[in-house]
Order: sequence, then C-alpha cells, then structure tokens
Amino acid sequence: MKPNFYFIFTPDILHDLPATWLLSFHIGEQQNTLLNQLGRDYPTVSLLNFRVIGEKIQSLLAQISWSLTVLAALGVISGILLIFTLLRLSLQQRSQEVLLYRTLGASRKYIRQTLLSEYGLMALSAGVIAALGAEIVIYSLMKWGFQLTPSLHLSLWFAVPAIAVMIVFISLSRVIRKLLRT
Repeated sequence: MKPNFYFIFTPDILHDLPATWLLSFHIGEQQNTLLNQLGRDYPTVSLLNFRVIGEKIQSLLAQISWSLTVLAALGVISGILLIFTLLRLSLQQRSQEVLLYRTLGASRKYIRQTLLSEYGLMALSAGVIAALGAEIVIYSLMKWGFQLTPSLHLSLWFAVPAIAVMIVFISLSRVIRKLLRT
C-alpha cells in the first residue's frame, strides 16, 4: 500500500497532535492465529484480511455469473418457445400457400426448398442480429464495466447464426413434412 500524498511538517508543529499510523504486511494462511492474537491484544488496531475479502468478492462474482447464465438460458428457452408458437400460428396460412404452389404445379422438392430458404434466411439474419447485440453488450461491459480492452469475438459471429439456423431447421422439419402432406 502506498500513500497518495505526503505532508511534510517540522516535528515541533506535530508534537501535540494525535497520530495515526498505517502499516501493510503479508501474513501466510498458516499464521491466522497470529492475526487473531494481534486483534485481541490491540483492540484499537483495525486489521483487514484481504484474502478473506477477496474470497468473498470472488464468491459474489461467481453468484452473479451463475444468475446471468440462468437468465440467458431462460431467454434462449423463451425464444425457442416463441419460434414454435409462431410456426404453429402460421401453419394455416402456410398450408394455403403450399396448396397454391401445388395448384400452380410446383413440386414437393421446390416447395420444401422455398420454405427452408425463407426460414433459413430469417434464422440467419436473426443470428447475425443476436451476435451483433451480444458483441455490443460484451464491448460495453469490457470497456465501461471492467475498464478492460475490448476485442472482437469472431467465433460468436459464426456460432450464433449457425445455431439459430440449426434450431429453426430442426423445429421446421416436422412442420414442413406436415405441410407437404396436405
């Protein structure tokens, strides 16, 4: 610990004033009994154990991290449920469109490719927007929250759109098969 500033006086000016002393020292974990004894022997001395304070801060940060992970998981689950709900709501309209395509002579393969392309493009754009939003949040936390140097996360830009497309295709496969049977 280093003081931020110093006042320099001659000893005769400070002779009658009360004094406060600041001392910093390192003590090993095995010498905690010595620290406790110092606290009992000198009750007016304030002792701060930074090891215990650091452990409490790390525990608090772990709990915050866990709660943010749970919130993110809930957000992903609610997004997936929203996708399923919107697909179910648009099922009637999609079945009418498929019937129109079939009436106009489109093959099942063409209709399937059209639907997968449409939903794939929507999933890809949603994944890119999600990656951009995540990058902005991470950048903000790094720069203004933790005062660290932010960096670009390229894996995020590839993984999030790929996962979004995969989730939409997995959820659509059954719906598209059902639409093509009509």
